Amino acid sequence: MSDNWYCEEVGLNIPELKRITEFFDLYCEDSTINFVNNYPDKKTVYIDFRSVIKFSLGLEQAIINKYSKIEPVLKSALMGAKMIMWSNKDITPKDIELQITNLPPHYKKGIREIRKKDIGKIVCVDGFIKSRSQTRPKILKAAFKCLRCGHINFVTQNSRKLEEPFIGCENETCGKKGPFDIVIEESELTDFQVMKLQEMPDSMIGTKPYDIALEFKGDLTGLIEAGEKVTVIGLVKSRLATTKEGKTCQLETFIDVMSAEKAESDYSECVITPEDKEAIIKLSQREDIRDLIIRSIAPSVYGYEEIKEGIALQLFTGVRKVLPDGTILRGNINVLLVGDPSTAKSQLLRKAVTLSTRGVFASGRNASAAGLTAAVVNDELGEGWTLEGGAAVMAVSYTHLTL
Repeated sequence: MSDNWYCEEVGLNIPELKRITEFFDLYCEDSTINFVNNYPDKKTVYIDFRSVIKFSLGLEQAIINKYSKIEPVLKSALMGAKMIMWSNKDITPKDIELQITNLPPHYKKGIREIRKKDIGKIVCVDGFIKSRSQTRPKILKAAFKCLRCGHINFVTQNSRKLEEPFIGCENETCGKKGPFDIVIEESELTDFQVMKLQEMPDSMIGTKPYDIALEFKGDLTGLIEAGEKVTVIGLVKSRLATTKEGKTCQLETFIDVMSAEKAESDYSECVITPEDKEAIIKLSQREDIRDLIIRSIAPSVYGYEEIKEGIALQLFTGVRKVLPDGTILRGNINVLLVGDPSTAKSQLLRKAVTLSTRGVFASGRNASAAGLTAAVVNDELGEGWTLEGGAAVMAVSYTHLTL
């Protein structure tokens, strides 16, 4: 392909295209070294988007708006980086997985805000993982053996359905349209996982939360669990929606994930600094510490000290114990609030959700008993009938509140 094709399709001029290798040497040296040292176990090279903005506005716009076209250019340029050129490993562009990180806030979108104009562009979205599939191998480029002449034909797979050689065998002396037998050993494979990202229920009160499918490949698979809040950067793609009757005119959108960051940590992962420890000890020595904690819960709601104390105890939880005979006593504390309408029950519970790292708020108006624990659903992720965790499962070991 000519340089003119790259300029027209990608939107970069000739000097900028030739400087992309310089960008990797200047801003991605540590990531490239880590890639070379861990290859082939790890195949990821991270691109900090703040560095892209600093390096070239044209490159920034090309990556955001025309990533599918510029991705092979980026990988080819990376092959010329010093660390890869100096390594003695047999690395090819197809072995490289690029991950975009630190996208600026103005590229962030809500799930319900994604429209047709976003297809083919990189976006950043927040939410929590509603469900996830198992990690399984997926064929990227299938090798088909012609059973008539033995020639191997390679077909890139772009959809869920396996695509066979459409025009027939590539062997000029054969040219037959089958039969073909797939050869897994010679096909190009990757680890593959699908998840469903949903808006936080408490952020869209009164409306049904939107969700979108996420596709993870390679090193990104198996890192995130259901119920975790994440910030995802990826490429918005679309495909024809299908029903039992066949293909439709509608498109279903999904995000081809480039990077995913957990938005919060478990309490067990919190790092308590010496200053934090000193402040906690100082607070514990106050004679009014009990009243202070109670007053800190929903201070805008007057009174209800006993109810607030119960909520505080639930948030702190008890201590898990294992008796000498092996019996386990759970430390979880369950609280039931019963009262007349308009007595601030909802306000108290919503405030408690904000204090918990993974609190989940579920309304009894739209959640059945099965929906609170788990429900068997016909999974849209391609797994058949699967068990989808409800609010109680998502908030395990944390705060689960139901109205």
